[in-house]
Amino acid sequence: MRQEPGRKKDRSKTKPARLPSYAKLRGRLDRVFSAWIRHRDTLPNGMGYCISCRQFAPLQCGHFIKRQHLALRWDTRNAHGQCLRCNHFLGGNEAEYYHALVKCYGQFTLNELMRRKHDNVKYTRADLQEMIAKFSKNT
Repeated sequence: MRQEPGRKKDRSKTKPARLPSYAKLRGRLDRVFSAWIRHRDTLPNGMGYCISCRQFAPLQCGHFIKRQHLALRWDTRNAHGQCLRCNHFLGGNEAEYYHALVKCYGQFTLNELMRRKHDNVKYTRADLQEMIAKFSKNT
């Protein structure tokens, strides 16, 4: 179709909205999940008791089984409030974390988590968006 001289092209047609990338969704879910865990385990002032050392401090979201295991990355039984010292400087303080999880959930649940860390899962964008919605509404 030829354009008349002196007229500009009609650029009112917009491109369809691009879907967020998988990496962006995963990052957003990490932030929302971390906020949900901290909200669950702290007082309104952001302070709470570390699951590992029981120190009253500002808490971070610490994972017992590391986040690289996608099957448990966003499992609420695998993530709890930890102080900076335990979460970063002591590498998760796993021995104390282990004892606290056994006390909280029992050995059976802990064995299930240990078994599930080897599960091979692949979340879709829809799965990630569903989890974002789930953890966003509860904070």
